Amino acid sequence: MTRHRSQIRAMKSLTGITIREGMPAEEFCQKLALERGQHIHLIPMTAPLLARIPASMRRVLTGVWIALPDADHIFYPTDTSPVHQENAIMHEVGHMLKGHCGTGQLNDLRKTLLELLVTALLPNLSPALLQRTILRVKGRTGYTAHQEEEAEQFAEDYADITGGVLQSYQRALTEDEVAIVNRLAILLGSTAGNVHE
Repeated sequence: MTRHRSQIRAMKSLTGITIREGMPAEEFCQKLALERGQHIHLIPMTAPLLARIPASMRRVLTGVWIALPDADHIFYPTDTSPVHQENAIMHEVGHMLKGHCGTGQLNDLRKTLLELLVTALLPNLSPALLQRTILRVKGRTGYTAHQEEEAEQFAEDYADITGGVLQSYQRALTEDEVAIVNRLAILLGSTAGNVHE
């Protein structure tokens, strides 16, 4: 059995969804929401939204999953490539599906940043729900290295199976690009031969 087939089986076993080549993350999340009976909202972290978050937190914010009683909210960056956006979404889905809980170990600065983040991302929550959400998100902060590896592996497996968003960007290399790739191959000592169009 090829690695690709075993990845598809493992994903179907975990999610109940048959993943196909070219399936965008948005479609997967819609199917997953139906399978789980819980809405999944994919929310782009646009400039106005990010403006409400301290700059120190924006630099490290690559994706956030916030679970509320009626829906899961996955926030993903928009100031990056489509490939990275899809990876960020699927990484957070990986945490969700694996049932990851973080260590919850936060210093005072991180607690304050977490409160600001949840308030900025979900400004319409009632004060009581806001506090419960902060506690829930706090419990998922500080993922272990193993949990981060599992979530990243989920995102990578998804990209391997679907071809990622790269499929829509595939094109033939120009002559100049072929020349650059061949020069790099020579510089790196590749024995695989030159790229040809």
